[in-house]
Amino acid sequence: ADLARSLASSGGRDRPNFYDSTVQRYAEMPIHRLTIHELLSSGSQITNERLISMAQHVQREMCTRLARRLLDIQTLPYIVVENPNIQKVHSLYRTAFEKLVAFPKVVNISQDQEFLSTLKDLVQEGVQVVPLLARGTYESSLKVSAKRLDCNKFLADMVMSRISRRVIAEQFIALHTPRPGYVGVICKELSVLKVLERVSPEVANTCERTYGVSPKIEIEGDMAITCSYIPTHLEYILFELLKNAMRAVCEKHLMRTNTLPPIRVLLARGPSDISIRISDQGGGGPKKHLKNVF
Repeated sequence: ADLARSLASSGGRDRPNFYDSTVQRYAEMPIHRLTIHELLSSGSQITNERLISMAQHVQREMCTRLARRLLDIQTLPYIVVENPNIQKVHSLYRTAFEKLVAFPKVVNISQDQEFLSTLKDLVQEGVQVVPLLARGTYESSLKVSAKRLDCNKFLADMVMSRISRRVIAEQFIALHTPRPGYVGVICKELSVLKVLERVSPEVANTCERTYGVSPKIEIEGDMAITCSYIPTHLEYILFELLKNAMRAVCEKHLMRTNTLPPIRVLLARGPSDISIRISDQGGGGPKKHLKNVF
């Protein structure tokens, strides 16, 4: 409500009353780009000194990324800003930002433990964000056309930023409780085959609940492939790709036959990377839409 009233009282012009100089200052700071290699390197041979240094880095990165998202909300049309769900997102982000900015710089292991506890609480509170964003933009689209709202970039930035913040926070949290074979949340030798074997039955069940049947998944290639990756992220990626492939196959073939062509997954290893190719006979999509695929 405070967000909507602030914008309403000024017609959206009196921004300084809404976004104070602290948010603006952090939003203008550069963001350190995340890579799996860097997370692996920084997470090896953990000492108290390294945990303290990482806590300082995490605090700074989280504040900068939250500040940018707070400023993004400023650019939204008023019809979106006044939505209770979007206001709740703003409230969650503002509270998290204020807690992190107010937390003293970590200089000893005792403060590190306090910061760890604060971060755990913020991660748990942030679980609500994606459903709130989805409901807020949907409800707003009922009042104004989605094309006029043009919230796609806003939503993409919000979701991508949330993923990066969760990786930063969960990596830091996980480094305090080491697990064999892991560096934080990253599995050093993640079996792609095992991930596929976990995900495939879930995708098949999802497909069968909708269409009554599901195409078979055939896996071939280098079954021993492993990679350093976050297991939940690879599971989500493969789940979504396989789900899309199954839907396309069912919608193309079920009206003509009860025999569905299989979905083939090819695993291949290169000199410095791996490839996972998912092939289906679902008919593909129009070329004009290819630029919007990723």
